[in-house]
Amino acid sequence: MACSPSERAGETSTVETSTVETSTVETSSGEPESRSTTTAARPSSPNIEIVVHVSIDGLRSVDVVADVAPTLARLAAEGTSTLNARTDADNTSTLPNHISQLTGRPVNGPDGHRVEANDADIDTVHRQKGSYIASVFDVVHDHGLATSAFVSKEKMSVIDRSWNETTGAPDVTGSDEGNDKIDEFLYGEADLVANAATMLLARAQSGYVFVHLQDPDVAGHADDWGSEAYLDVVKATDLLVAMILDEVEANPDLAGRVALLVTSDHGGTPDGAGHGRSGVASNFTIPMILWGPGIGPSGDLYALNNGVRTDPESSNPSIGASEPGSPIRGHDAANIVLDLLGLPAVPGSSFNAEQNLALGSRRSVLNSP
Repeated sequence: MACSPSERAGETSTVETSTVETSTVETSSGEPESRSTTTAARPSSPNIEIVVHVSIDGLRSVDVVADVAPTLARLAAEGTSTLNARTDADNTSTLPNHISQLTGRPVNGPDGHRVEANDADIDTVHRQKGSYIASVFDVVHDHGLATSAFVSKEKMSVIDRSWNETTGAPDVTGSDEGNDKIDEFLYGEADLVANAATMLLARAQSGYVFVHLQDPDVAGHADDWGSEAYLDVVKATDLLVAMILDEVEANPDLAGRVALLVTSDHGGTPDGAGHGRSGVASNFTIPMILWGPGIGPSGDLYALNNGVRTDPESSNPSIGASEPGSPIRGHDAANIVLDLLGLPAVPGSSFNAEQNLALGSRRSVLNSP
C-alpha cells in the first residue's frame, strides 16, 4: 500500500527514522538475491511526494526553445537545467541509455548493467549482467510508495520483465510490498502513454511515474533530425508534456507535491546517419531539466554544481564515478528522483550515488544546511 513520505516516516518531521535497506548480492545466476542492512536517518523533502520522470526519445537539446518546445523551455526557465548533459560515453542507443537512467549505472565496465544492444528480444536486465540489478523502482516500491512505467516502444517492455513479481528482488525494507517493483505498466502510443500518466496523477498518489515518449526518435529516423517533420513532432510531443503539467498545476491535491524531471536518451544527426555514432556531439548531447517546488528558478545545473560536476563543453568524457571532472548524464536521473523523494540511492549505482548534486534552490536533501 502506497503512503506519503510523511506517513512513511511515521510523522510530519522532515527527518526520516532509520530504515532497513536492500543490499543486493550479485550472483552468477542472475536471480534476485538480497540481504538487509540498516541505514542511518536522512533528511526528506517536506514537499515533493511525486516525481514524474519524462524521457523524450531522440530529443535534441538544441530544440528546447520556446518556438519549438514552449513547455520544455518554460520548465527549464522556471526550474534548473542544462542543455549540455550527456548520454553514456560509449553508447547512444535507446534501450541502453534508458536502463542507465533507471539504474544509475553505465552501460559497460565493472559497474555496468551490460544492456548493450538496442534489442526488443532482451529477456531481463539481470540476465544481461549475470546478477540482479536494482533500479529506481526497487527503492521507491520497497519504501511503500507507488511506482508506474508508461512506455511507447516495445523494446522498453524489458523494464516490466526485469522488475515484475517473478524477477524483482525480495522487499526487505520495512513492510513487505512484494517482489513486483512496478505497480502499473503500459506499452502504447505516445498519446496514450501521456494520457495514462495524466490520469494516474489525477489520483494524487505519492510515488514515481516514468513516462517514455518515442515520437521524436521515430520522426528523426524517418525524416532526419532537424527536418520540418521532426520539429513538428517535437512540437506535438511538447504538447503531451503540457498535458501532464496542466494536471499538476490544475489539481489542488497535487499543489506543491510534484517535481518533473525531463531528459532524453540521445539526440540525432541531420545527415541521415541516425544516432548510432557515439562520438558525435549531436548524438550524445541531451537536456536535463528539473522543475518543482523549491527547485527554481535556479539557472544552470553546472553552475549550481561547480566543484561537483564539470561542463564538458563539446566532449563526452569517458565513464567514471561522479567525480568533479564528470559531466551531468542521463544516468544521474535515478538518484536525482530518489533524492527529491527523500529516499536513498539505488543499491549498486555509481551515478549521483552520494546524492550530492544541488537540485536548485532547495539543494540536495542530503546537503541541505
